[in-house]
Amino acid sequence: MFPPKIKDLLTELRQQTEDENLDWVYDDDLAMVATRYKSNAIQVKYTFNENKEIGEFLVKVINKAGKEYFFAADQESPNDYTLARKLYDLAQSSDLDIDLG
Repeated sequence: MFPPKIKDLLTELRQQTEDENLDWVYDDDLAMVATRYKSNAIQVKYTFNENKEIGEFLVKVINKAGKEYFFAADQESPNDYTLARKLYDLAQSSDLDIDLG
């Protein structure tokens, strides 16, 4: 489960991404999206927990001092998992260059 501050951060990142104010880098090999927000580096990674046989999202925040913080949510925490999944999906597609015209 995510603590309240991380939920707020992920919600803010999603809004900033929807508003096209935030650029993400997607790494298909690592199933990870990454960005810089304010003074922090943010990574959101999808993994499959083979022990539990469920998907999970890992969130890594690196602050300006270089301190790393790790958080996780799996499908057993559906609200947090959905929050991370929506951000991941949006971030993954944020730099697509598709001509829809």
